[in-house]
Amino acid sequence: MRPLKIDEHSRRIKAAWEKLPLDQRARIMPVLETAHRAAIASLEGRIPPTDLTTVGNHFGLVHSVITDDRDGVVSGALSRFQGKPEKAVEVCVDAEGVIWGTGQYENLDPGWLEAGAVWLEHLILPKYAFNETIPEKNTPMPQRARIALAGDWGTGFCEGRTVPSARVNAAIENLKPDFTIHLGDVYYAGTEEYEQQNFATIWPKGAQGALALNSNHEMLPGGKPYFEALKAADSPFSVQDRRSFFALENDNWVVAGLDSAYYADEESLYSPGSLYEEEHQQVQMEFLKKQVDKGKKLIVLTHHNPLDLQDHGQEPYTFEVNDLGHQVLDGLPKNSVSYWYWGHVHAGAVYRPEALGGVLGRCCGHGGIPWAPCGWLGKPNGRSAFENKDYVEWWANTPDKDMPERLLNGFAVIDLDGPNITERFFDERGCLGFPAAPR
Repeated sequence: MRPLKIDEHSRRIKAAWEKLPLDQRARIMPVLETAHRAAIASLEGRIPPTDLTTVGNHFGLVHSVITDDRDGVVSGALSRFQGKPEKAVEVCVDAEGVIWGTGQYENLDPGWLEAGAVWLEHLILPKYAFNETIPEKNTPMPQRARIALAGDWGTGFCEGRTVPSARVNAAIENLKPDFTIHLGDVYYAGTEEYEQQNFATIWPKGAQGALALNSNHEMLPGGKPYFEALKAADSPFSVQDRRSFFALENDNWVVAGLDSAYYADEESLYSPGSLYEEEHQQVQMEFLKKQVDKGKKLIVLTHHNPLDLQDHGQEPYTFEVNDLGHQVLDGLPKNSVSYWYWGHVHAGAVYRPEALGGVLGRCCGHGGIPWAPCGWLGKPNGRSAFENKDYVEWWANTPDKDMPERLLNGFAVIDLDGPNITERFFDERGCLGFPAAPR
């Protein structure tokens, strides 16, 4: 059993909460209550609410710590973790494949309390300075270039019968990409320890370099460990030139990585993405417009999703463009963006162009966090949000033959050859999922 510092994390959460101004506590509490309602729903065997699409869904235990666990959620989670099923939190899976259990990196894993502590402690501290200088030129890439993308991969080579991140690592290396790009999220909390041990020192580097996007988990400690990793003397991400936004370019294509986390709302756990605050200089939009002006095909990368899951009280679910999506789509001329890849949602999905204003949207957030098919274990949890042909062309739903209660993790590969592009999604075994092989 892995060691957990529950008492230490709980003390840190309470101490940090006491230091926050009353008005800030009043603003934050509804966010924690939303995550808390989801934990309660899971405890009662119900589907967690979909309003978690705009709130960090790993923080369901923080409210219980602040209120001295009067509802028994933390004790229930610990009981299950310690193997006491008579007091267990019942495992369920929501529409986006999130597992509400207490296994490592599942949503009621007591280890997430550390992330809550780090976030609360840094709310009263300044964020790391954002590099607002636009690079004079983009990083060149070959006319024939292979780029491997994985999101939410930073779990480290964690314990268990399967270690998805290690298998994804090996599968990426076997394909020998020119560049590898992490779409963000290092767990539990993007601290220096996690940033190094669970990410920087083990991320597979492409033949011409590696790049890494900022994310909500990297921002929980104010972003310092992430930004320091970019500028370290031995950084594998040196091609980014210390910036959290970047672009690769050849004669036909521009691949632009954007920081959707730095200017996200810190009191909402940096969860809804944003490229800027209205009162700040919109550096990233200026940078993005410069890429559009080149007249080349543009691929946008962000950590956060530009589409939110919508539950109107009935199935099937729908998806709607959110604020981040509108910042890009409304801020650029129509048809400027050809493809948009993102992480944050722990799933692999290929969206139809109608879902994102004509842009070919791809979710690639299934690099390491465990996820599962909706309704597993025979529980009546409804259907997956991705089983909707009006919005989704394909989604990664291959079960693990050794652990059929979980879906295989995976990654995406883009091959650029002159003006042409080939997209592929692979599972952690290196098997092709999309496009499906002809029968």
